Amino acid sequence: MSRDPQYTKWLVGPGVAVEMYQPAGDRRRMGGLPVWSFDEYDLKSGKRIASKAAPMGEFTPFTTACYYGDSVAGVGGAGAPQVAPDEPYLRLRIAKLQ
Repeated sequence: MSRDPQYTKWLVGPGVAVEMYQPAGDRRRMGGLPVWSFDEYDLKSGKRIASKAAPMGEFTPFTTACYYGDSVAGVGGAGAPQVAPDEPYLRLRIAKLQ
């Protein structure tokens, strides 16, 4: 489990549970974007089996997400409040994990 997370979300993948978090005070950047951490746990044993990271564009990058092991894909806000009903608000985001 992450230490002192600023934000935590749990994702489920094939045979794993994944904690997605950004530690409080973490200032790491990749390509100018905040870095999010992903700790992968085996569902049967509960043991952490991998730790990965990815650059993300905002504080809560996904409202819903799918974990694929080497990447995570999800739907998130466009970065600004929706002004007009026909203006695109949600964006599909895909992040490669490292």
